[in-house]
Amino acid sequence: MMELHLFLFAIDVVAFITISLVGINFLVSQPKNFNARLLTLICFNTACYIIFTRYIYSNLIPSPYQVDPGGLLIPMRLVMNLTPGLFMILAHSLFQDGQKFPRWLLAAFALQILLEEPIPLALSIDVALGDFLFETTPALLQLVFTCLAMAWTIENWRADMVEERRILRVAFLLIVGITIIFSVLARVLIPLGFVTPLATHLSSAILCALMGVMGIFAALRRGTHFFTEPGKPLPVPNVPTPEDVLSERDVATIRDAFEKNHIHREGGLSIGSLAAKLAIPEYRLRKIIHKKLGYRNFNALVHNYRIQEAAKRLVSSDERHLPILTIALSVGYQSINPFNRAFRELKDMSPSEYRTQHSLNNPD
Repeated sequence: MMELHLFLFAIDVVAFITISLVGINFLVSQPKNFNARLLTLICFNTACYIIFTRYIYSNLIPSPYQVDPGGLLIPMRLVMNLTPGLFMILAHSLFQDGQKFPRWLLAAFALQILLEEPIPLALSIDVALGDFLFETTPALLQLVFTCLAMAWTIENWRADMVEERRILRVAFLLIVGITIIFSVLARVLIPLGFVTPLATHLSSAILCALMGVMGIFAALRRGTHFFTEPGKPLPVPNVPTPEDVLSERDVATIRDAFEKNHIHREGGLSIGSLAAKLAIPEYRLRKIIHKKLGYRNFNALVHNYRIQEAAKRLVSSDERHLPILTIALSVGYQSINPFNRAFRELKDMSPSEYRTQHSLNNPD
C-alpha cells in the first residue's frame, strides 16, 4: 500500500513541477500577452489544485506524503476555483474573433468569486441554505462557464481558417473541458469521504489536468498567432516562399469570385461549397484565406463582402428607397437579425443609422 502512495505522490510532484514550468514558460516568453497571462493563471490554479486535493484527502494518505498549506488553504481554494471562469475567457479570446466579451458573464464570474470565500466568511447562514449558496451555486456557475467555453470552441469550427487553432479546439474539447466538468460535478455529486484511496482522484483529475495543460502548450507552440492580441492583425511573413508564389493565382480566383461574381450572395455559403465551386482543395483554400487574405474565420470573410455591398446599396441613390430587409436578403442573409448583428460589428452602427447618417451628410 505504501508503494501505491509513493507512486501517487510522485505523480503529484511531477505534475506540479511540469505545470509550474509550463506556466513560467508562458509568462516569460509572452509577458504582455493577454492569452499567455490567462494560461499562466490556469497553470498556477492547477498547481494549487494538486496541493489542495492532497490536503483534503489527507485522512487517506500516510503522514510522510501529506501536505499542509497552512494559512494558504483558503486563498488556494479561491484561486483554484477561478479556473472554469478563466478557461471561459481564454476560449472567448482564442475562438471568438472580433467579439466583445459579454458583460453579464463578467458579473456572473464576479458573483462566483464572491460566493466562494468572501461572503461565506462574513455571513452566518443556515447550514442547508449555506450549502446551496456557497457550494452548489458556485459549482453550477463554474459548470455554466465551462459549457459556454465548450460552445465557443465548437462554434464556427468548420469556418476556422487556422489549422493549428482547429487542433487547439480538439485539445480544449477532449481534455481540458472534460477535466473541468468532471471536477465540478465531483464537487457537487460526490461526498468528501466517498473516495477510494486517491487512485480515482488522481487518475481522473490530476493526470487529465496535466495532459490538458501540456496539450494546450504543445498546440500553442506550433504557431505564434495564438499569442496575437485579440483584435490585432496576424503577423505576415516578409519573405515569400515558392508556395506563396504559386498561390497567387488562387488568390486572384478567390477575389474574382467575391468581387466580380458576388458569390457571397449565395445563402448558406460554406468553406466546403466554395472550395467545390472554385475547384481548389479545401485545405489549400483555408490556408490561402488565412495567410493571404488575412482572415482567421471564413464567416468573417463572407460577412465583410456582404456588409460592404449592403452599405453601398443602403446609400445608393437608386436603392436607398428599398427596405433594409430586401437589401439584407439580396446580399446573402436569410433573415434580418444576423444582418443587423454583422453590420453593427463592422460599421459600429445599425443599417438604419448608417442610412440616416449618410442622408444627413449627403442630402440630394
